[in-house]
Amino acid sequence: MTAVAHPLDPLFEEALTLHRAGQFAAAAQRYEQMLASDPNYAKAWHVLGLVRFQTGDPVRAVEFIQRAIQLRNDNPVYYGNLGNILRNVGRHIEAVGVLERAVALDAKYFDARVALASSLTAICRAELAVPHFQSALADRPQSAEVHSGLAHALCEMGDADGARREYAAAQALVPSPSTQVLAATQLPSVYRSHADLRAWRERLEHEVDALLAAGVQVDLNQHNALPVFSLAHQGFNDVDLIRKIARLYKPATITTPPQRPPQAAGKIHVGFISAHFRDHTIGKLMRGFIDHLNRDDFYVTVFSIGFHDDETARKIRAGADQYVPLSADHHAARPTVAAMSCDVLFYTDIGMDQTTYALAFSRLAPVQCVSWGHPDTTGIETIDYFVSSELFESAEADAHYSEQLVRLPTLPFCYYPPELPSGLPGRAALGLDPAAHVYCCPQSIYKFHPDFDPVIAEILRRDPLGQLVLIQWIYPLPDEVLLERWRGTMPDVVDRVQFVPRMSQPKFMNLLASSDLLLDPLRFGGGNTSAEAIALGTPIVTLPDEFMRSRITAAFFRQMEIPELIVDSPESYIEQAVRLGTDRAYNAQIRERILAAHGRLYEDRRAVRALEDFFRRAVQGNRP
Repeated sequence: MTAVAHPLDPLFEEALTLHRAGQFAAAAQRYEQMLASDPNYAKAWHVLGLVRFQTGDPVRAVEFIQRAIQLRNDNPVYYGNLGNILRNVGRHIEAVGVLERAVALDAKYFDARVALASSLTAICRAELAVPHFQSALADRPQSAEVHSGLAHALCEMGDADGARREYAAAQALVPSPSTQVLAATQLPSVYRSHADLRAWRERLEHEVDALLAAGVQVDLNQHNALPVFSLAHQGFNDVDLIRKIARLYKPATITTPPQRPPQAAGKIHVGFISAHFRDHTIGKLMRGFIDHLNRDDFYVTVFSIGFHDDETARKIRAGADQYVPLSADHHAARPTVAAMSCDVLFYTDIGMDQTTYALAFSRLAPVQCVSWGHPDTTGIETIDYFVSSELFESAEADAHYSEQLVRLPTLPFCYYPPELPSGLPGRAALGLDPAAHVYCCPQSIYKFHPDFDPVIAEILRRDPLGQLVLIQWIYPLPDEVLLERWRGTMPDVVDRVQFVPRMSQPKFMNLLASSDLLLDPLRFGGGNTSAEAIALGTPIVTLPDEFMRSRITAAFFRQMEIPELIVDSPESYIEQAVRLGTDRAYNAQIRERILAAHGRLYEDRRAVRALEDFFRRAVQGNRP
């Protein structure tokens, strides 16, 4: 059936011609004129939303396209474009629902199917994304974009071999330095053995060297960058390798004129930037700095990759002088950050998110620093300082960083005490044996280094009532690989390993409180989880080595003056863990000491003053 013409259609076509020619202001003016004439003209609302998005106003863009959908809820293109805008600003959960509607209206809507799969991957539902990618490939097997999307989903699920195959397929179809680098830098979530770990590292080193020798470089003016997140979990000094990986990227150019906020006049303008200013470890660790920097001397802008709206996000937004949501597209985010003319750009983490990683290659502020949210160096020349702590770092630690290492005299956070549940239902609610000695290691699956296996095995051998409790990973493959490894390294006790489902924060706090003790993993220990367990009085055994990522929990206990929980060898780790697991009186004594001293960890304003002193010195050093 032929669509009925609208009297405004001729004017719409004229405006659309201007729009396609990039004359956004003129096109927007005409769209607005049409809507003044007929507020129910859905097409104009839709394309005006696209103009607003293209000119840097995603909030209005969403509003306008939603208005178009209210008027015409049967147009899959409206849903598809709305879903892509929501994806771009990091609102992936909303995007999934919108894109599912687009696909329901048009099962052959290829772009919407691919976008839906990408958003499912972003919200940790890659197992649902894979069938969508595979279906899209059945229709367009020559789509390099879909092969790359499938590769990313497989990577998220822990299938590094599968990801490399899909990146190779994408590269064969559309050769790209970006795809070459992505294929070369894949690592699994869990290693099958020490030999497997060494083989993956050697392969990575070899392929990175080969790419550099061939002159391969990813131009960040055109492509994205993807950090090698899992490298930090291998237990080596990564500085030389990470420097090489950073050389594979060519920084984007910046042409944005500065627009310093007038309220920042006469103050040091500090920009905090992350994709994790929400109910996340980063949000919890950094909120105190944002709240308490002295506003007589500092003006604070929070750059949030994506707009978050949980309780932690709202508190961070309220604590900032200025809150700027950024697009997840680094091409769009970069000029926004540059325009703010910060004196200091403080990356709370580099290595966990592709947008901040890509932005870090550009000089967006005279002083650029990174903190320990991801506890490894960046290798990026434009990052000047790594902000850490005297309590975190060994004497030789300067050699672990491409940045100048800054050792604050305090723990490098002003951490609000975690909110404790009013009632803790105990082990029964978790399905744990009330008679067992619960050794809990509630850490991410990639922290289980093969060096940790013999320690776990011997603890369980020495304590016949011991039970190791872990939390299921987001996807099953890494858990399966870890269990397979343990069936080989500790077959006699692997039946006393129990995985519990992922859980809400109150249930997680109940798990921490119900455990006899926590085991801090070797090579890469806990941070936020340790701080939460300490608030409950739960003991943690920790073995620091030379790298900061293994020394965080030990630093907490040094500040609390409880040295017994910091051990110096695998054997002493085993002995201390078994004593805490089997000796109820000793366990109770340690718990009492933790509860008496844990206040030293929380809301430490000395850390804020130390960070302020560093900012002043760094800014002064960059002034003529």
